[in-house]
Amino acid sequence: MSGWTWLAITGFGLFAIGMLNPIASRATFFHKEGPLKPVLGNTLLGVGAMLIVVGLVMRAR
Repeated sequence: MSGWTWLAITGFGLFAIGMLNPIASRATFFHKEGPLKPVLGNTLLGVGAMLIVVGLVMRAR
């Protein structure tokens, strides 16, 4: 597999972690909604989506 494919796979992983982060943080008994938790989830979603797009576009070239 090419490096661009691995970049897209990494993006999918980060995107999945960003999607599961709010669910996992609310499922614990001792969760506190701090200002960094939404920022972390949104950052993982954004970076993951960007890596997916870049990896798939560069792989198709």
